[in-house]
Amino acid sequence: MQKNTFKQVYVKCCFYKFADGERTITCEGLLGEKDSSLTLSFAKRNDYNIHFETFCCQHCEKCEVHRMLMEKYEE
Repeated sequence: MQKNTFKQVYVKCCFYKFADGERTITCEGLLGEKDSSLTLSFAKRNDYNIHFETFCCQHCEKCEVHRMLMEKYEE
C-alpha cells in the first residue's frame, strides 16, 4: 500500500517511486518508469529504515537496484 511519508522529501534516488513507510520500497522497474516497478520487501522494519535512509536518501549510487537500473540507461 502506498503511503506518503514526510521522509520522502529526503529521497535522492531518481528511481524511487514510493514506500509504505514500514516494510516496502517501490522503485522504477526494468521495462521503464511507467511500465513496471520493483518492490523491495523487508521482514524487519529496522532493515527497511536502514535501506531507505542509507540508499534512497544518501548513497543511492551504492544501491544494487540503482546500479542495475543505471545499466538499463547506459545501453
